[in-house]
Amino acid sequence: MSEITQQFSIQKVTQIIAQSEVKVDDVFINELSLQQTLKSNYTALFSEGRFKHYFILYLGRSISDIYHSKDEFLQSPLPEDGETHIAPLYGCADACCVYLYVKVTRKQELIYWEGIGRNTAFINPSIDNNTDKGIEWLPEFEPLTFDLNSYNSNLKN
Repeated sequence: MSEITQQFSIQKVTQIIAQSEVKVDDVFINELSLQQTLKSNYTALFSEGRFKHYFILYLGRSISDIYHSKDEFLQSPLPEDGETHIAPLYGCADACCVYLYVKVTRKQELIYWEGIGRNTAFINPSIDNNTDKGIEWLPEFEPLTFDLNSYNSNLKN
C-alpha cells in the first residue's frame, strides 16, 4: 500500500437529476471527481445499465439510512485501527440501491482504499458467481491512501 497520501474531499456539484438542476455531494481526490475518474478509467464497466448514470454519494451517511443496510457486511467508512470495512460508496437517489462499495482499511493515522467494487445485482447479466459478497472489485484498481484527520473531517461535513 502506498504511503503517499492523496487529497480527499467531499464537494458540491451541480447535476441534472429528473430534469432539474440539483446540488449534490461527490468525492474528490486531488481535486478530481472520483465518479468521473471511474467512468473515464473503466469505460466498459460504467457504460451500461445503472452504472452509466450519475450516482448519489452514500459514503459517510448513516448506514441505517440506506435501504441495503440489512446487508450484514456493510460497515462504517471509518474503521478502527487495524480493521478493514466494506462501506457503501455510491447509490441511487432514493437510498434504496447501493451501486458501488469501497474496501477501507485503517492503519494508525492512515486510511487506505484497497478496492472499489460494483454491486453484481445491477450487472446485466448478473455475475454473482466468483464475487465477494455480491461485489465485483474493479480490476487493476490502484489503492489510495488518505490522512486520517482530513478523511474523517470531510466525512463529517
